[in-house]
Amino acid sequence: MRSRILAAAAAAVLAVSLVACGSNEADTSGSPQADSWVKGQMDQTPPPSPEIPEVAMGETITVTQEQYGPTRGVTGTGTVTVSDYGPITPAQVEAYVLSLHGNEYTAWVEIENLTGEFVYNSLYFELHTPEGDIVTASSLAPDPDLGSGNIRTGDRRRGTIMFEVPQGMTPDEMVLIDTDGSTAMAVWTLSQQ
Repeated sequence: MRSRILAAAAAAVLAVSLVACGSNEADTSGSPQADSWVKGQMDQTPPPSPEIPEVAMGETITVTQEQYGPTRGVTGTGTVTVSDYGPITPAQVEAYVLSLHGNEYTAWVEIENLTGEFVYNSLYFELHTPEGDIVTASSLAPDPDLGSGNIRTGDRRRGTIMFEVPQGMTPDEMVLIDTDGSTAMAVWTLSQQ
């Protein structure tokens, strides 16, 4: 008896499913087919990624950043100049209070905010190698260090950034990263030391 009830219930569910789904012979000429949707998705070309300016060390680049976190959507446009990349100087070593490992490199950074609010941070600078290795600038650097903060329209910030480059690593470019921590905004090529 129980198996007849289950069989009847299964037949009822099957009948309702068939009615709800319709038959295979329904006219579908007016509705899009799955194949056409897939083809439409494949035909879409992704938008081109924005051009990342690449210049020689010492040149100035104008960048626009979008902030993330509590100030999401606020933008600032500023000029950034990176110069004087090279091994840490004896005077910088003498003035630096922390112990060094002997393979530190520094650079001088100048930022001028043109519009909005511009967020700066020494950690937004990275060294890249052709092999894909990345070294992020240290949060500390010889005085005057760049540090971090916000500058308003017309304000400037200048300072030193420092990298602790592993022995044997030869970076070929310095990259400025946006406030999202991953989007490259500008590239300065490095002369081989």
